[in-house]
Amino acid sequence: LLVVDLGDARRFALPTSMIARLERVPATAVEYANNRQVIQYRGSIMPLVPLRSVFGSTASTANESELQIIVYSDREHHCGFVVN
Repeated sequence: LLVVDLGDARRFALPTSMIARLERVPATAVEYANNRQVIQYRGSIMPLVPLRSVFGSTASTANESELQIIVYSDREHHCGFVVN
């Protein structure tokens, strides 16, 4: 398991079999499509899922200059979980 911080006192664990890569990207790389956060990733658009907001964390990412992303891949589809 990969255990990550949600930004408050809680943690989240993902099986390593679900993880394709760990990435750090500048916050300035985040774009919006249909009101959702995305980044350009390996020639395609990858949606970002901030785990803080999924689990109702009140911690803010406003001052962070770099995002830590867990990349989940299922064949050609990618999704990035934003974590601490």
